[in-house]
Amino acid sequence: MTARHGLIGFDFPVRSDAISSDPKTDNRIDAALYNHLLGVAAIPLIGSAAGSVLVATASWGSVDEKLLSGWLFLVFAVILVRIRLTQRSIRHIKQNGYKRVEALVYAWTTGLSGIAWGICGLLVNHADTPAKVVIITAIQSMIMGGVLTLGAFLASFLAFALPEIIPMMVVLLVSGGVANTVLSIYSLIFLVLMIGIARRYNRSLRQTWQLTFDNQDLLSALTQANDRLAILAETDGMTGLANRRRIDEALVTEFSRLRRSNAPSPC
Repeated sequence: MTARHGLIGFDFPVRSDAISSDPKTDNRIDAALYNHLLGVAAIPLIGSAAGSVLVATASWGSVDEKLLSGWLFLVFAVILVRIRLTQRSIRHIKQNGYKRVEALVYAWTTGLSGIAWGICGLLVNHADTPAKVVIITAIQSMIMGGVLTLGAFLASFLAFALPEIIPMMVVLLVSGGVANTVLSIYSLIFLVLMIGIARRYNRSLRQTWQLTFDNQDLLSALTQANDRLAILAETDGMTGLANRRRIDEALVTEFSRLRRSNAPSPC
């Protein structure tokens, strides 16, 4: 909510709450967060590539090699697609500015990576114990990294995290056994915690950008008010003509100029 306080006829916006309820300000914040998401887009893609290679290396021999090779190919294919989509989105925002629908569509494309890693979670039943530990750790690590790289745009984080970890949770639960059930419940708790942390991180970023924009708006309002005061101080309010003060300043300026140029005084 925005309160307005008047000072000698001028209104300045003053924030009275922590999060904006002004649609225009919200749109500016969303645009800043979307730019942040695009700016760090390479980090999760590099992490996905490195993580998939490590998982494939650790699981080679304990998981069917054709399945593992197919999954690895899928991960890198998704990475290439998302690189193209990121480049396209950066061009669009430079040419057309921020569009909420386009931002949401791009955010949801992170779900492609989530699906690719979700397929990896389906392989836990085919892996031996060391490989299973690596797969579970890799999936959870990707989500932890996503909190910082995707949490700026919450829809992007959710689109990635949910399809990534839920398949693994279901497979572990269906497999039965105390250990698998505990791992599935632990993964659920982990997911809930990560979503909560991502929401807090997103809220913190929104507050930071709101303060930035509020300061910019206040500085702009003060500058405009100062310009108006300068005009009022030098003009007559009724006629709009220069007042005595402006005339005196003009005389002082002209006499100073004549003195510097050693020109004869007209008086």
